[in-house]
Amino acid sequence: MLITMECPWSTILKLVDEAAFVAATSMPAKTWCCSMDHIEFKHPVCVGDLLKLSAGIYYVSRTSMDVEVKSIRKNKEDRVVDIVLPV
Repeated sequence: MLITMECPWSTILKLVDEAAFVAATSMPAKTWCCSMDHIEFKHPVCVGDLLKLSAGIYYVSRTSMDVEVKSIRKNKEDRVVDIVLPV
């Protein structure tokens, strides 16, 4: 996703939630987001930055699952800055 406008933190949270949902729906059960355990913004996402989100399931039990979402931000200077956003 290329950030073409000012991107508030609420938009980033929405994108993280959507990425986690896509990963969770790969399981054959009904899923929904109950909570986000920990979010840490280490670097800002600025206009013109490229943001890549990847999500994966790392724990599954009979009644719950944990999904981790990682993001990579590539800024205008072509420098890659890793941001980890566990859900």
